[in-house]
Amino acid sequence: MSNCQWPVAIGLVDIQLQVPESVAYILQPEPLSFPQQWKSRRILILNWFLTPSLSLKGQRGGIICTLFVKPPITNLFKSLHGGALAAVAEIVSIACARTVVVEEKELSLGELSMSYLSGAPTNAEMIADGSVVRSGRNLTVVAVEFKFNKTGMLIYTARATFYNMPVSKL
Repeated sequence: MSNCQWPVAIGLVDIQLQVPESVAYILQPEPLSFPQQWKSRRILILNWFLTPSLSLKGQRGGIICTLFVKPPITNLFKSLHGGALAAVAEIVSIACARTVVVEEKELSLGELSMSYLSGAPTNAEMIADGSVVRSGRNLTVVAVEFKFNKTGMLIYTARATFYNMPVSKL
């Protein structure tokens, strides 16, 4: 597995991270499409989480990310929106699964289960710790735990099941 530079441009700060190519592809932010009246704004979904103090640590079978809850991804109660959290859990799960599944196989998400144990308020710093529970020939199961950085209190958990499918070559 080769490593590549993953550029993260946030404000005036550029960060270069060493990550596998498959992880860089997954984490690369893409512009969202908005209605015509919002065309002047270019908002990147991952930039709502990432800050200049982003840390991403990866090893075989595990990924650890530091995330911040910013106002655009909070709900009516000023805590992290569940849908935004599920999107991050999926991205971290795919990146974690890619550390053990060869790149010749395509990953297909079969199931994503979320447990919302508590709420993360605006500007809270969280740690997402993803680890591979089981990886076989056809299935890979990943568990992700979200904890407060200061207290270590568990606030969200996720479990994702992926189907490992060989890519056909025609």
